[in-house]
Amino acid sequence: MALQKVVKFCLVALIVCLFLASGCLNILRSALTPENASTVNSTGVPVENPKPNYDASEMEQTIHILINLERGKSNLQALGHDELLADMARDHSKDMMDNNYFNTTDSNGDSPSNRAGIAKYSCRHDYGDWYTQGIGEDIYWTYTYYDTTTYDGKDYHTWNTTNEIAHSVVNGWMSSPANKDFLLSNLSEKEGVGVYILNDKVLVTRDVC
Repeated sequence: MALQKVVKFCLVALIVCLFLASGCLNILRSALTPENASTVNSTGVPVENPKPNYDASEMEQTIHILINLERGKSNLQALGHDELLADMARDHSKDMMDNNYFNTTDSNGDSPSNRAGIAKYSCRHDYGDWYTQGIGEDIYWTYTYYDTTTYDGKDYHTWNTTNEIAHSVVNGWMSSPANKDFLLSNLSEKEGVGVYILNDKVLVTRDVC
């Protein structure tokens, strides 16, 4: 009888251990596999998870919030949102996409301040003996995915979420000394962010007054 109890105990212990091991592996697998990542099935063929639905407006708002969070870390005033600046930024992002270029000078040869003048948008700040005139601009180019696996001539993407793309844009600007200085300028008061997404390419323009 004692031997039977020992055997039963060992079997139960073994089942519990296997169950816990399986559970831990599943948790670890979930933690290491992004929500929108490509996975591999039992035959070794990649399986691409569904592509997220990207909302350009949501991405613009998130970028604006993240920028103000970065400014807050440096005790700088939060920038207000300006819809006219955002409209100009959206137009420029679309122009870059439509005409396949990446520059603050647009396809007509106009600078950001020239485009603001055409739109009848005035931006002037007076500082006693001196003043600033015109708008400033940041641009960024990225993709909706961050990793690609090619199998049998087909690409399988690991998709970014809208939030992840917004973070990558602001982190990209913050990692560039010139863009960081502009983002953290104490001469700016308001901004407008414009996002344009097409064929997995994301173009972002940030116009500032």
